[in-house]
Amino acid sequence: MKNAMPMPPMAQVQWQIQDAKNKFSQVVKAAAGGVAQWVTVHGKPTAVVLSVSEYSKLQEAMKPKLSLNEALLCPGLISDEEQIVFERDRSVSTHRDWLP
Repeated sequence: MKNAMPMPPMAQVQWQIQDAKNKFSQVVKAAAGGVAQWVTVHGKPTAVVLSVSEYSKLQEAMKPKLSLNEALLCPGLISDEEQIVFERDRSVSTHRDWLP
């Protein structure tokens, strides 16, 4: 089964492709004002016009985060007051009688 196409939230504006082409400056001005402009082709959401600031936020959110190895090797990531405590879940048995 294909992933469902995302639908624009009710607060967003939706344009048919031909209307978006004919009123492109209006689409861009509205997007620059902070309201995402959804463009549809044959009734299906196909593209979104965003302001530069909204696009930058998305790009920032997509930047890779530190891996666990990188975090553990990064001195000063956590202050001495914010120590991480790892505890073993004792409800899970570590008995391995199935091993030779």
